[in-house]
Amino acid sequence: MADLPVNFKDAILASTMDGKRRVKLTDLGNGIFSVEDVTEYSQEGSSYGANEVNSLNQTVNGKVDTGTVVDSADDASAVTETGI
Repeated sequence: MADLPVNFKDAILASTMDGKRRVKLTDLGNGIFSVEDVTEYSQEGSSYGANEVNSLNQTVNGKVDTGTVVDSADDASAVTETGI
């Protein structure tokens, strides 16, 4: 099973944004608008979408009922093997 990524980052707004995101609306006509994020960031955030959720669920599903998941405090205290 592949290791799941552990390097996700939050988007951090630049201090000049006063804690608020900015968007630009462009009128496309007929009541339709295009929305563009024009927020200034001091750090861009990571994408987290269907691919990451599916990978996480696949990994979790592969652990269920394999003896590598401990689901009670009594069982947890009895485990001496690493990785469980």
